[in-house]
Formats: sequence, structure tokens, C-alpha cells
Amino acid sequence: MFGLGGVFVELLRDTTIRLIPVDRFEAMRMMQELRLGQLLNGYRQYEPVDKNVLAFILLKVLMLAEYYPSIKEIDLNPIFSYSNGALIVDARIILERKF
Repeated sequence: MFGLGGVFVELLRDTTIRLIPVDRFEAMRMMQELRLGQLLNGYRQYEPVDKNVLAFILLKVLMLAEYYPSIKEIDLNPIFSYSNGALIVDARIILERKF
């Protein structure tokens, strides 16, 4: 699942979902599908963000999920996106308990 996060996800439920595997083309398409996806291109006081970096992060997270089926959930929140990169501030990975 991919969304802009914060208030936008909570208020508008503006997310997009794919089953893995996902390639770079689909990752970029996911960003375009968001109702507020145009914010990623820049709007008023918001600078455009580096969508290539966001796609790279999304693909790496999906690779983790694909290669490690014991991962139940991965949450990167927040990710601050800039015109020349991104900063992941917090990450949470929940593993399936197997006894």
C-alpha cells in the first residue's frame, strides 16, 4: 500500500494497493493513482519531490516482504520527500510469530 500519509490518508483514505511483485513502472503508476498524487509534482508552496527515490524505497520494501514471508507488516512513517531525496524518520516491521 502506498499513500501520502498523515492527515491525507486518515481523512481521505487516499491509498493505492498492489500485490507483489511490483516493478518500477507500477510503483510510479501507484503514485499517479492517488487523488492527491499531483502534490508530488509540486503545488503552490510545495516543491516537487523525487518520485524516483520514492519508487526505489517502495520497491525495496516490497522486496523485503517478498523475500521474508514472516514479515506481516512494514510501516515507514513518516518519510519526508524532497526534490533530491527522501528521509525515512521511523520504520516498524512486524513479524509473524511462529512457535
